[in-house]
Amino acid sequence: MSSELIEALLEEALAILETDDGGATASGDEAVFGLRAGGRPVRVIAADLRCGIDEIEEAIERARRRRPELRFTEDRIAWELHRAVAEKLERDGTGVIAVARRNLVRVRQEKRNSAMEPWVDEWASLLDGDRARLIETMLDGDEHAADLRRLALFAGTLSEAERLLAVRKAGLARAAD
Repeated sequence: MSSELIEALLEEALAILETDDGGATASGDEAVFGLRAGGRPVRVIAADLRCGIDEIEEAIERARRRRPELRFTEDRIAWELHRAVAEKLERDGTGVIAVARRNLVRVRQEKRNSAMEPWVDEWASLLDGDRARLIETMLDGDEHAADLRRLALFAGTLSEAERLLAVRKAGLARAAD
């Protein structure tokens, strides 16, 4: 995993740990989960963040429990990729939405199974609507959302390092099963 991504995760985790709540937040847990998924040993994360190994293990477990139970590896990977995209949407949605709109045009032009047309139309509506609703749909754990994620509408919004981290998170989330 890229050193820039590791540094960003460490900075995020440290900033959250310095807050009044001691870091027991979804974003703090996610930063720790990302560090672990990136291959960093628990003891090293604990040393980096100046906290106990038990705290790190608890944060990792909380992050795992926040993920939907998805049966298939490809569904877990797609969910993690969309989670990473959702984080970008929250930080800078304009670029992400622009890429998705270009991809939507491409998908509409390709000869596809007609059964996919409702998904394409739904994505178009979501992209034109409320960003919170878009993110909620992207990260829903139900079968319909899993079907929508199969269109890979956000291809091109993540760096290679971000994509690799998402795939590793999918594997780490499954490791608890």
